[in-house]
Amino acid sequence: MSDYMDFWCIDKRKRMHNIIMYILIIALLFVFSNVMIYLYINGTYKAIEDSKIEVENPNITIEQAKATYVNGYVNGKIKNNTEETINEKYIKFEFSTLRDVNIGNKYLKIENLEPGQEYKVNFKYQDIKKMKISEATAEEVKNATESEFEITEEMKQGMLIGTLLILLLK
Repeated sequence: MSDYMDFWCIDKRKRMHNIIMYILIIALLFVFSNVMIYLYINGTYKAIEDSKIEVENPNITIEQAKATYVNGYVNGKIKNNTEETINEKYIKFEFSTLRDVNIGNKYLKIENLEPGQEYKVNFKYQDIKKMKISEATAEEVKNATESEFEITEEMKQGMLIGTLLILLLK
C-alpha cells in the first residue's frame, strides 16, 4: 500500500501524532496572527500633539490622545476643583485637521461629578491632528445630533441587555 493508506488505515499512533501536530500548528498560527494584528493596529495610532483645554472647572487632564487615519480616542481625568457637586454640564471635544478644518464634535455630559472621575471619548473622524476641549453652551447641546453625544458604559450594558431580551422574546 501507499504512504497515504498507511497514514489513514494502518498505524493509529502515527495518525494521532499527525492530527495533534496539525492542531498545534493551527493554534500557533492563530496566536501568531492575532499578536501581529494587535501590534500593527496599535502601531498605526499617532499622538494628537496639538490639544487645547479651555475649561477651568472641572479640571481636565489628558493622559492619552491618539488617532489613526480613520478613528481615535481620548483618555483622561476630570477632577472637581470645588466643594460642590457639578450637575448638568457638558464638555465639548472639537476635532480638526492640520489646517483647522472642524471635522466633528463630541459632547460629554457631566452629572454628579465627584473628584477624580475618569472619562474616555472615542471618535470616528478622519485625519485628526488637533483637538480643543471647552465647555459647551446650552444652544450647542440643543443643536447637537445623537451621534455627537458620548455613550457611557452603563448605557452600553443596558442596550446590550435590551437587545438580548428582544431577541429572546421573538
